[in-house]
Amino acid sequence: MNPANGRFRLMPPVAMAPGPVQIVLSDDVDAGSRIDYAASSITLAIEEDGWSLTMPRVKVWTDILGLTDVTGMQTDIIGGSTLRPKLTAINSLMHPVLEDIMTFLPGFSSRPEIAPIDLAATNLKYKVKLKTVAEKEVELGPLHLKVGAVFEAGTDEVDVPPDLLPPGSPRTEAEVEFVGGGISVALEGETPTSPWKVVYGAEFGLGGKTYMPQLTTDPSGGGAVVGSFSKASFELKAYIGIGVGGHLGPFKAEASVGIGPVIVYEGDWGFGGFVFFDAKVDVKIVTVGVYGEFSLMIVKKVDGDYAAYEGEVGIYVKIMFFSIKASIGFSKEDKI
Repeated sequence: MNPANGRFRLMPPVAMAPGPVQIVLSDDVDAGSRIDYAASSITLAIEEDGWSLTMPRVKVWTDILGLTDVTGMQTDIIGGSTLRPKLTAINSLMHPVLEDIMTFLPGFSSRPEIAPIDLAATNLKYKVKLKTVAEKEVELGPLHLKVGAVFEAGTDEVDVPPDLLPPGSPRTEAEVEFVGGGISVALEGETPTSPWKVVYGAEFGLGGKTYMPQLTTDPSGGGAVVGSFSKASFELKAYIGIGVGGHLGPFKAEASVGIGPVIVYEGDWGFGGFVFFDAKVDVKIVTVGVYGEFSLMIVKKVDGDYAAYEGEVGIYVKIMFFSIKASIGFSKEDKI
């Protein structure tokens, strides 16, 4: 306490180390996530007219399909009375085996630091998805035709239909669990050159999703609406890119990056483009890989056009004709 003016302050700032502490955010059979504070510390400064807090080297790890520390990030958390709360010094983390796979993609072995993320209010939305595919592959000369049956489940941020809301409610978005299924058809090809090659192809998907909102509050803050609704889904995209092949020890490894147009429908039509990367290692019968896909589209909605940004990164395991994908993604919409 400052005897001159009666104001409280901490002198010097308080600093402490949390120790080997982990907080489990989720621990499902298919996927989980943890916050690891083992390498972090907390510094809190309280002055007479303000405060600040720093928490460096916080790690967030994702476990997928029984594998621990598959992907994650390390970041510093800062904030204060005159400093907007942010994540800074953000670096992506990967399991050592996946790091080895990523060395086949130019620029991914030494990934740059991610730009700071403002923790103030934002309309950026996150989603988690698990997808299984049973597919049949047929060789058509230099092309590969793949036809598959798809099942997926996860969470998504969607518009709740007006008939599930109290009368007079405004447009409402909610984080909703979903299950879905459909068919997928892909035609893939590549040039017979080594180690670098041109990859190209087209993909088509048709199916549906059933959304199950658990709780939706009306605009007055009272009452709840529980129900389910379904949407048809359609996706068509084509791509061209560059790939490279090599070996990780005794195993064959490949990586590719590419770009192309995309058309989607999930209640509303969207048109735009996407970029992707894919890196995998063939461990004889089993193929393990990581992938990412990012798109920018114009979505046609009842109340106007929206610019939609979407991204998804994940891991997949393929055993002969059966594959499992687990991913985490984000989406954002801005009205044009």
